[in-house]
Amino acid sequence: LWGVLFGHLFFHEPITISLLVGATFVATGIFLVNRPIVVERSPN
Repeated sequence: LWGVLFGHLFFHEPITISLLVGATFVATGIFLVNRPIVVERSPN
């Protein structure tokens, strides 16, 4: 949702493009958040 708002307000992009940008931000955020957890849970 925040990605859509940022894309629409700051970049003045169409909603469809903002949805893609928002989805990219969400996917990147989830990846960055889950990455240390996976490393922490590794037996190494």
